[in-house]
Amino acid sequence: MSEYQLLVVSDSLDQPRIERVVLSPLGAGRYRLDDQDVLGCRPPLFWQDVIEAKEIDDAELRFIRVVQRADPSMVLLELGEDVCTASLTPVGFRIYRLESTQWQVEPSLFYHDLIEADQSGEARFRYVRLAQRSELEVRTMTPPNELIDTAEALSLLNWLSLQGGHWQRDWGNVLVLSIPKDAENEFDNRWETRKWSLDSVAESIHRLRLRSCTRRLATSSRAFLLTTGFSVRMRKRWFSEFLVKTFMFV
Repeated sequence: MSEYQLLVVSDSLDQPRIERVVLSPLGAGRYRLDDQDVLGCRPPLFWQDVIEAKEIDDAELRFIRVVQRADPSMVLLELGEDVCTASLTPVGFRIYRLESTQWQVEPSLFYHDLIEADQSGEARFRYVRLAQRSELEVRTMTPPNELIDTAEALSLLNWLSLQGGHWQRDWGNVLVLSIPKDAENEFDNRWETRKWSLDSVAESIHRLRLRSCTRRLATSSRAFLLTTGFSVRMRKRWFSEFLVKTFMFV
């Protein structure tokens, strides 16, 4: 069973540091990290990594080593003052191909860009330069969360992956797409054919939200009017004006 534990690790200066993490005991002093990445330590620890740790007392564990990486390609990448997690594949001497997009850093790095980097520790790299940009077309979209989760949208995104492209979802509804040049026209056509369906879903979602909002406001307003001294006629008139104003500003 997963539970919060205090894990003593080493920081970048090899000084003891305590992290509060969620661990699942696997037996024989081994644990799986079940909550989130722990990046402020050496080596960095990533979600679902299996680690070995020793009990200090009932409340604390001391990190010993990483037994198994959940994703061996996942590293901590340092870009000057910026730090991010990235998936790297070695393709040459100090040259690595990115298997994910990191657009929040400077410079922005995209899927299948080639970079030069120096390894500075276990699962830790220091960015040197951009060796070659990917030939994939990069696009950014911000559709509503509900649309991304529809079968139509997911089907299109999965199709893109099968064509050698890539899609990444960040911050809830930010979609970063990397599209092969020979699949651009087909992607655009498929997107357009689904656009009316997606727009229909969006309109339905808006109507449901509007209806729910109006119901909540109307219920509160009725309760308010019943506690006042308004006559029945005045209540009906006030409530009608209230609904008109509500629809105008939603």
